[in-house]
Formats: sequence, structure tokens, C-alpha cells
Amino acid sequence: MTRSLIAATLVTAFSIVATQPCYADVIDTLDTADGFNDSFNGTIAVANGDGTVTLTRTVANIDAGINWTDMGFKIPIGTDNLLRITPTESVNGGFYGVTLLVFDASDQFLAEMVWIGDTDSTTIQEMPDVAAFVDNPSAASFVLRFRIQPYDQANAAFTFDQIEVTTDSSIPGDINGDGFVGLDDLDIVLNNWNAGTPPNGGSPSIPEPASVVLLSLGASVLLRQRSA
Repeated sequence: MTRSLIAATLVTAFSIVATQPCYADVIDTLDTADGFNDSFNGTIAVANGDGTVTLTRTVANIDAGINWTDMGFKIPIGTDNLLRITPTESVNGGFYGVTLLVFDASDQFLAEMVWIGDTDSTTIQEMPDVAAFVDNPSAASFVLRFRIQPYDQANAAFTFDQIEVTTDSSIPGDINGDGFVGLDDLDIVLNNWNAGTPPNGGSPSIPEPASVVLLSLGASVLLRQRSA
């Protein structure tokens, strides 16, 4: 393989990788109710044994709810968080609302923000970007708070099937997702050069001559280090 081909490989691969991030997922399938905690004023979470959890308010005429965390840990606010919950059934005429309790890097409470107003909808609820929704540079993490309504009705409840948080934790060029851009990533590029079909049926893009020279020098240094 020529140096110019290595350079072109680096240019093509790393520009593509930047648009294909690695993700760290927090998914609670709700096989248990362990993610729910810190209930207030008589709201309970009970696993139903079928991959769903029912949240029930046991007291009327009082603000009641329960928090959900990643098994006791707050959820970090990263790049392009996607948040999704799957409600499945209203029980005893219940409906629900969901807010975000937002904290800074020192774990100090910043705000409670309404995400879902009171509803009995069983449509999957999705927030495509938590950071954009919070819109606070000091925000570092969040907890979900579920409230069950009606306010004046004890034993109103709602059942949920899944809670999912997806966080873009990628580093551009980190192809193998190990948190470091290095020779292992370069090996992947070289071993897969020309795989697939070029966009629009064209040929792989070729960098300008000056770029080829500079990148070829850098690539040759990397290859010497690998073989040393």
C-alpha cells in the first residue's frame, strides 16, 4: 500500500467516523422496579413480572410522585442525549406527568423542568436532545420524576414498559470505541479500505497533493512505530 493511499484512507475514514458515533446506553427494561426510588407522599412502584412496572398513588389530595435513576445514579447530560419512555396502560383512571430534576457538576440542584404534562397517552414519549431541552451550561446530570394523577384520586396508576437514555460519548476517529484514537483504529481503516460502495456511485475522494504529502509523512511515522 502506497503512502498516498494510506493518507487518503485516513482522510476518508476519519471524516466518516465523525458522523458514526459510539453510544453508551442506559436502558431499564422494567423487569424490576429497582430504578424507582425517593417516592414522596404515597407513590409506589411495583414490578408486574412481565417487563412492566406500575406506578400508583396511594393517597389523594396531595402532591405525590416517585423518581427514576440509573439504579441509584443520576444520568449524565452528554452530547446528544436521547430520552425515551414507553407508557402502556392507564389503571384506575390514572394519568401521568414527567419532569427532569437537573443538577450541576457539584451535585447541586438547579431546576425541575416539565417534560411531559399530565396525560393518559400510551404513545412512546421521546426527547431527542436533553442538553438542548435543559439549555443550561451548568447542568451536568438529571433524574426523572413521575407524578401520578388525578390529584384527588387514591389508587390511580399508570403502567410503563421501558425507559431508555442514549448518550453520544464518541471521540472522532475512535473507530473501535475504546476511548482513544490510536494504531488500532488505523489498523481497522487499513484492513477495510475500499469496503462498501462509494457515495452516489462515485470514486473515493482524493486529497489535494499538499495534503497527501503531509498525511503520508504522518502515516509513515505511525507505521514505523507500529512495526518497532
